[in-house]
Amino acid sequence: MQTYWVERLFDGDQFLDRVKLTIAEGRIQTVTPNASAKGHSCFNGLLVPGFIDLQVNGAGGVLFCQAPNVNTIDTMVQVYRQYGTTNLLPTLITSDWPTQLAAAEAVEEYLSQGKSGVLGVHFEGPHLAGNKAGIHNAERFVALTDKHLALYTRKTLGKVMITLAPEAVPNDVIRDLTQQGVIVSLGHTNAEYDQVCAALAAGARSMTHLFNAMSPLASRVPGAVGAALSSDQAFAGIIVDGHHVHPASVKIAVRALSPDRAYLVSDAMAHVGSDQQTLPFEQHEIVQSQGKLSLADGRLAGSVLTLNSAVKNCHLTAGIELAGALKMATGTPARCLGVDQTLGKIKSNYRADMTLIDEQFNVLAVWQNGQLVKITY
Repeated sequence: MQTYWVERLFDGDQFLDRVKLTIAEGRIQTVTPNASAKGHSCFNGLLVPGFIDLQVNGAGGVLFCQAPNVNTIDTMVQVYRQYGTTNLLPTLITSDWPTQLAAAEAVEEYLSQGKSGVLGVHFEGPHLAGNKAGIHNAERFVALTDKHLALYTRKTLGKVMITLAPEAVPNDVIRDLTQQGVIVSLGHTNAEYDQVCAALAAGARSMTHLFNAMSPLASRVPGAVGAALSSDQAFAGIIVDGHHVHPASVKIAVRALSPDRAYLVSDAMAHVGSDQQTLPFEQHEIVQSQGKLSLADGRLAGSVLTLNSAVKNCHLTAGIELAGALKMATGTPARCLGVDQTLGKIKSNYRADMTLIDEQFNVLAVWQNGQLVKITY
C-alpha cells in the first residue's frame, strides 16, 4: 500500500484540497480530502488524472508510419510520459498495406508484453478524401476492403480508432465497424452536412482534429464542422496549439459540445522530444519554426504540441474553465475510447495513472499503474 498527500487534486469532476491518497496493486483505493499531511509523502501542486492522447504520430525523432515497430512505440510512450501523458494511441498516417500490417503487429507485440502506456492504435487513413488530404499522400488512398475490415477488427490490437471520410466509406461498412467495437472518427473529408450526419447515425463516434481538413461551417452550408457542432452525441478532437484553430473557434466548439465531448489531441510529430528541426516526409520536408510545423508551401504538418501545453492553451488562451480543460485531456478521451471505467479519474478502483502539475502546467511527477515513473520535484 502506498500513501501520498497532495496539496490539491482534480478527481475528474471536482477539485479537492489537502488530499490523502492510497494506492494498492496499481489502483486507487481511497481519496480523502482535508487530511493531515503528517507521516505521508507530500507533494505540492495539482494532481490530475494522467493525460490521454488519441492522436500521436511520433516522438524522439521517429514517426510511427516511417518505423512501425515496438522500439518506436517505446520511444513515443517514454517521451510523452515526460509531459504527463500516461496513455496514448500510436497513430499511423496514411500508409500502404504492408506498413499497416507492420503497425498492427507492432501494437500487438507491445500489448502482449504487458507494457503500459498504449491503449490500442489509430489508423488515420487510408480511406480519406483526396481534396482534404492535408499532408497525407492521396496516391495511397484506397477503398476499405475485406482485408482492411479483418485488420481493424482484430481483438489483439486493444482499442482501434479509424479516421475515415464518410464519402469514401459506405454507411453500412461504418455500421459494421462500430458494431465490432471499432471507434470510427470522421476526418479529412469534404462531405456535406447530411452525409456526415448519416455517418454519425450509422455509428461514427468522433471527429478528427475538428475544423482542420474538413468542410467548414457556413451560413447555408453547415458542412462537417456544422454536423459535429449540432450533434447531440459526437465527440471531437481539437488541436489547441495556437496554429491549427483560433482560440475563439475553440471556445465556440467547447460551448457547443461541452468538455464532455470535446477532447484535446496533440497530432504531434517526431520533433517532440528531439532537437530535430526538419523531418523528411514523403516527397516533402516538415520544418519546425516558432512552435509550428509546416511544409514549404505553408501547409500545416502536425504539431509539436503536448497535452500539458494543450490544457494550458485551452484554459489561458481560449478561456475554458480549468476543470473543463483538464477533463478534455483525461476523462473525455477515455469516454470516447470506452475506457472510462478504469481511466480518466482519480477515484476508488480507477487505475493510478496520474500527473502532478504546477501553476504553469509544467509536469512535476507522473505515476503509471501506481508507480512513480517521473519526478522533477
